[in-house]
Amino acid sequence: MRSHLEVALDFGSSLTKGVYQLNSGNPQLLIMSPKVVGTTSFGLQSMPTNGFLRTSANLAPETEAWVKWRKEETYYAVGQLAEQLYAPEGLKILKWQRAIPKLLAALWVIQQRHRQQLSRIRKLNVSLACLLPPGEYESRHLLHQAIEQIDSFETPTGMVQVGLKQFECYPECAGVLGLFQQQVTSASKTLAFIMMGYRNASLLVVRHGKLSMMLSSDLGFVRCTERVQEHSCGLEISALLPAMAEAAKTRNAVPYLNIVPYLEPPLKEQNARQLVELVEQAKTAYFHQLSQWLDEYIPLTEQPSLVFCGGTAETMQAQLNQYQPHLPHYYSSNLALADELERISTKNRARILDVCGTFEIQFARSVLAS
Repeated sequence: MRSHLEVALDFGSSLTKGVYQLNSGNPQLLIMSPKVVGTTSFGLQSMPTNGFLRTSANLAPETEAWVKWRKEETYYAVGQLAEQLYAPEGLKILKWQRAIPKLLAALWVIQQRHRQQLSRIRKLNVSLACLLPPGEYESRHLLHQAIEQIDSFETPTGMVQVGLKQFECYPECAGVLGLFQQQVTSASKTLAFIMMGYRNASLLVVRHGKLSMMLSSDLGFVRCTERVQEHSCGLEISALLPAMAEAAKTRNAVPYLNIVPYLEPPLKEQNARQLVELVEQAKTAYFHQLSQWLDEYIPLTEQPSLVFCGGTAETMQAQLNQYQPHLPHYYSSNLALADELERISTKNRARILDVCGTFEIQFARSVLAS
């Protein structure tokens, strides 16, 4: 028996996001923690909730993923298991350099989700479409070569054989770009796509339907959260990020009330109000940094349409609406997906739209402008 897996992956710094389809079935969503950390067999064996071999078939595979491939001596814990091993943020490591353990872990999670269907399958044949920041796009060939050399890898349930049948790599924002070109015909002849991620902010400029510029900066939303964390009462980024995103939607302090480390109601309320003010100050400072970078590279004299993408765009929408307000503004969250993808993208939609669009365009056999 044969199997064919089509998968699109975004190796994000705040989430690993994927959409896959097994043997022409319905598309499904894969979300994992972005953490990766190298360890040893002893390190895995010493985990209180996870032995060297898989502890229970009832556990979600996303919570206990580790991989090791033939030419690599290190075991890599990925996702929630990496968090238990105190994995660092990894924001100074290039995304493509951590892509292989994330990819292999994702493949194992998919295999475990469909283990009954794949019980008689010896080899998983994979067509892969992945996303890298524009600043790392030149490294796609190195990533391709590294993946091609892997024909099997070790996991908590034993060896997995894999064959790479197709490899495509696009710059981040390519999925949004493709959807936008299909759906919006009233935009300017010049388009500026601003992808606002956690680690990077990226810019793609499209002129007359053709990609003419792409670049990345270190001005991801982490620059904003760092300012808040420095002046807050020891809040962790893992709690602060979702609270900031929720507060941007609800426009109240309740999300901050839920994370401030005080038990007494008066102190909680006071600290939450202070946090609201602190977050707004940090977002304003971050917006000024980002605006100056965008002014330097966006061809403003061409009166481009501005397309803001990524989860940060929703969190920062009030500020982004003030950027070059005379120009047309679009937000990728307003773009539509194919019905089957729309059904699986209700949660974290803004953050997964790019990878959903990449999957739709790649495996619907459409062609991105190049």
